Amino acid sequence: KYSEFPKYQSGYLEVKKYMVLGIYSTYVTSMYEDFEKGGFDENAISSYGQYVCVIVGIDKFKSLLNVDFNSVFVDVINKIVAMPKVYFVLIDVIDNFKKQEFESWYKTLFNGSRGTWIGNGLGTQFTLKSTLSTRTLSAKITDDFGYYIDGTTTVLIKVITDVGDEEEYETL
Repeated sequence: KYSEFPKYQSGYLEVKKYMVLGIYSTYVTSMYEDFEKGGFDENAISSYGQYVCVIVGIDKFKSLLNVDFNSVFVDVINKIVAMPKVYFVLIDVIDNFKKQEFESWYKTLFNGSRGTWIGNGLGTQFTLKSTLSTRTLSAKITDDFGYYIDGTTTVLIKVITDVGDEEEYETL
């Protein structure tokens, strides 16, 4: 297995060091090959950990990767679709999601019936779809509340905006 990504480790990787994407790509490719050899059975990759890649700012991410975006990132996206071990979380304003709607990688990754919306305005956009009425979604809420949407379920959530001092909480 590729040793650059230990089974249970989290960390922050700066996107400017886009060689990290190459390492990530190598890891995903290795996992995908094992998945394919195992007949696309989830048990074939049980020795791999679960990984979540959080991307803040789609346009910035694409511009930093430049040509590598289409060759490396899109290849990674196409491999992870079937694998239950690697996930992407995209964080940006809705207008930037809207600009990507016709990109193949976006269509592969994004599901308009699943996501999290923070603050007002869910009822006035059409990219993220909720089953709640427009009237309900148009109710004024503050930026420390939002909606979690998962298919047919939309739930009002409280957003954690401050975790306090490090001494006040325990990291597991």
